[in-house]
Amino acid sequence: MAAALLDYQSAVPRHLVMQPAGDAAKVNLQKTVLTPVPRHVWSEHLSDQDRGVLDREHPSGSVPMWGTTTGAKGQMQGKWDRMLPGDLVLFLANNRAFLAATVTHKWASESLADVLWPRKRSGAHLVPWQLMFSFTRPTPVRISYSEMATAAGVNGALGTREFNVYGAPISERVAALLNVDQRALLRTHPSIDFDEVVRTFDVVDAAASSARRLEQSYLRDLILPGRQGRCDLCSREMASVFLVAAHIKKRSWCSFEEKTDLPAIAMAACRFGCDEFFERGLIWISGTGSIRRSPALTDETARSYWTEHLQGKKVWRWEDRTASHKYFAVHREAHRP
Repeated sequence: MAAALLDYQSAVPRHLVMQPAGDAAKVNLQKTVLTPVPRHVWSEHLSDQDRGVLDREHPSGSVPMWGTTTGAKGQMQGKWDRMLPGDLVLFLANNRAFLAATVTHKWASESLADVLWPRKRSGAHLVPWQLMFSFTRPTPVRISYSEMATAAGVNGALGTREFNVYGAPISERVAALLNVDQRALLRTHPSIDFDEVVRTFDVVDAAASSARRLEQSYLRDLILPGRQGRCDLCSREMASVFLVAAHIKKRSWCSFEEKTDLPAIAMAACRFGCDEFFERGLIWISGTGSIRRSPALTDETARSYWTEHLQGKKVWRWEDRTASHKYFAVHREAHRP
């Protein structure tokens, strides 16, 4: 069982899908990627077979999806034809890949495309984005075009101005730039013996958890030494039990020196919402310490929390925390649209 799990975790995509999503495409990104399309919208436009695949791969019924045109000379059709479930999708803007996902299915539907997106003008015609595909919930990444080109070993840059599909070895080399946490979030849901997985890794998990608890205990004592504390984001004072000592820059992204850059690398965040918002990138901090809201923050209850506790506020003691500014900047660049 352990070998089978290892094979699955180390699997590489057969293709790399490069999808520009800046400028005018930002509206579509918000509409069907950051806000998955509900089943009642897409179901009537798909065949029984396509509906069955999406129901299996996306049991909630909410499906992130995108589409491309066939291209003036059919060139996009050829690229789309090569794409397969399990391929890596990178969404591009501002000279970098900022979101990653795994393809789950593809289909052609002019009617669904017209429901979701305005047609593209091509000469005297308006053409639909009918060559469609679905994917796992996207996870934030930060990989520059130059990093991808260097890893891919290509002369010059990869094609980032339009929809592109690359095969091996480019797909393998670029996928290797993702860290372990990102790869885990990109997985689809395989049929595995979960009980056996738990038994196999119980000892390893216990050892790792013990070390992690020790680190967290030290960090917490440093950031929250008393019985009361204040959330660095919403500025509310509360019992320390309701606060967490959180890494400003994601811990898995930190070098050893950064992990030990205390207390600059950490902050206090309340369990009532601020820690979750920050961790998910639903809020980010401007260069002047002001708290900003991500367009992905669309849930009505979450928006109410934002309005009541975060809107118009700055990070508490921003002016006194200059050593933390660089870590807030990393988080900002990873999550700012």
